[in-house]
Formats: sequence, C-alpha cells, structure tokens
Amino acid sequence: MLGIWATRKWHDRVANRQYTVVIARNLVFDWFRSNRRIMALDDLEEQVADEPVLDDVLDRMALGRAVRAFLDRQPIGRRVVGILYFLEEWSYREIATKLAIEESTVRNQVHRLRVLLKPYEDRFNEMLWGGERK
Repeated sequence: MLGIWATRKWHDRVANRQYTVVIARNLVFDWFRSNRRIMALDDLEEQVADEPVLDDVLDRMALGRAVRAFLDRQPIGRRVVGILYFLEEWSYREIATKLAIEESTVRNQVHRLRVLLKPYEDRFNEMLWGGERK
C-alpha cells in the first residue's frame, strides 16, 4: 500500500482500508497456498488399488488445482472477484459492496472469467458424463 500511496491517497479512508484488507487477505492466501504444497505426507508408501472411482476423484482434484492455478494467474482485481464469486459463492452485490466497486464491474469480471473457464467446464462435464452431453 505504501508503494502506491501516491495514486491511492485521493481515495477516502474506507476505500483505502478495504483495499489494504484485500491485499493482506491475498497475501495470507498466497502464503497458505505456497506452504500447503510442501507439507510432508506420511502415507506415501501405501499401495493404492486401481479403481475407476479413485481415478475419477484424482481427475477432479487435478481439474480443481488447474482452475485454482488459472485464477492465481489472473490480474489481482479479476482474481479477487473470481475467488469470492466461484469459490466463496458471494453474490454480485456482496462483492461490489466489499470491494467498493460497481456491481456491473463485478458482473463483467465474472462473465470474462466464465468465458476463460469454458475449457475447464467442458473437461469437467466430459468427466462427469463420460463424454456425453445432456
């Protein structure tokens, strides 16, 4: 926040506070994401049976990681909106109020993310329906 204060000092105190809270929240999320990946796994030596159900679960987990990695690569504003909307299931109004932006901006960002997430959705539907579309 101090690094960009020259551009933010004209905003009101509440907007600057919300902006700082979002930055802090994202830093905490990033820290947990990066540290979660290096946790020790005690049961690596267990043999896992080859079951179609297990393969399906692993495919879904890999897809979930791919979607999270996709969101991590988005610009900060779109990433925050995407996380709050898709992962936290907040409404447009809640996101707009919390981030002090217009509700139409939130809708536009969600629409852009939906377009970009379309290949992931198609892959999920393929896994879910075995290649068949309803």
